[in-house]
Amino acid sequence: MRNEAGAFLDNLIQIQNDREYVSNLGTEIGPEYSEMIEGQFGDEIVESGLAMLAYLFDLMNKDIRVGMAAYKILFMGYDDIPHSDLLGPYYDSVTTRNLFIRLSESNFKPSRDKAISVMNIYLRWYTATYELFRKMLVFDCYCHGIKTEKPININRYLFQNNDPAKLIANSGSGKILLKRYDPAMRHAIAHGNTIFIPGKFIIVRMTNDEKNKIIENRYDNADAFIDQISPSIEVMNNTIRFFFFITMNLLLPKYSKIFNTYIRDRITSETLIAVVKSIQG
Repeated sequence: MRNEAGAFLDNLIQIQNDREYVSNLGTEIGPEYSEMIEGQFGDEIVESGLAMLAYLFDLMNKDIRVGMAAYKILFMGYDDIPHSDLLGPYYDSVTTRNLFIRLSESNFKPSRDKAISVMNIYLRWYTATYELFRKMLVFDCYCHGIKTEKPININRYLFQNNDPAKLIANSGSGKILLKRYDPAMRHAIAHGNTIFIPGKFIIVRMTNDEKNKIIENRYDNADAFIDQISPSIEVMNNTIRFFFFITMNLLLPKYSKIFNTYIRDRITSETLIAVVKSIQG
């Protein structure tokens, strides 16, 4: 087991430091991974994906048992906080995006109702993905807190107004992760401060930087709106996909014995069982 644990930890270091190795992982993970890192924003996705992984990997290298306990949070949630897993909201983001793509590419006759439906599904995906990204930042803060022996109060970040971005803003990995982080736009969309008038324009209302008045941003059409916000949300979305490709599609099956040694708990949540079955086919 010691040799397998050593090989596992060596692989984590290789992922963090060998970009050529990371670039060629599609042969093990699958074509979707290759398409993601070779497409638009591919370099930024890899950079931010590795930054997101760094907190978990650093914890693994400090104490593999503690790192495995953190890894379990991805699909079991935090101790004493039911339904706080990350696999469920990740699945929601992926399936909502797929629905948006299918509807936008469908051959249905263009209509006002279709335009509104497609746009609202896009906004639903945007907010789901942004909230997932925030939860991933909380997970990174959790791992960093355990590693540095300065644990965070996880309840404040999950249920109150503590912003994980503020906690990691000054770290190297944090700066990389926050390049595309725009909470003002996320807040405006999540709280329904968007007005979509087909054939006319889109309005997004949000507070100004001084937090003393509402400003109104106008986009002449849906494409103009999506073109502006798409790069950031695409990078954030694929940063999370990169994280899950590496942790779930590469490491979990490759080192199944060592994961089984440290993580023996079985998934009992009806929701997650349904998620896993849906993913499997």
